Amino acid sequence: MKKHFTQPQRHLRNILRQLQLDAGSEQAARYRQLLDTCLPAMWRDRVLLGSVEGLRWQLWVANGSDGTRLRFLLSEIQNVLAQKLPHPPQLSVTVRPDIWAQQRRLPAPIRLHQRHDYTMEEADAVISAFINELR
Repeated sequence: MKKHFTQPQRHLRNILRQLQLDAGSEQAARYRQLLDTCLPAMWRDRVLLGSVEGLRWQLWVANGSDGTRLRFLLSEIQNVLAQKLPHPPQLSVTVRPDIWAQQRRLPAPIRLHQRHDYTMEEADAVISAFINELR
């Protein structure tokens, strides 16, 4: 028996990619790379490229203090974009704590140390040193 319906996710991804509305589209990735080259290094992890509508880009930050500080840098960022693009976009800063709450950050990788097997003599020495410190 044939299945008449296909999974909508498979087709939805293709449609969004054709409309360039998905976050993984090449154009969104290129805009993000371009923005990263224009942002100071400390801001690259703190700014998301929210929406791109024509020549208006929204930059999303997590809190109001970051938004205020980034607004002071907008003219410098726009000047760098003007050097790289023939028609630079207008930038606006929007505080979106809800988006940042959804971003899941993985914990730092755990480093495992090489296992050291003690000989009986080394183990006895460590135990007796510990007992002597307790006295």
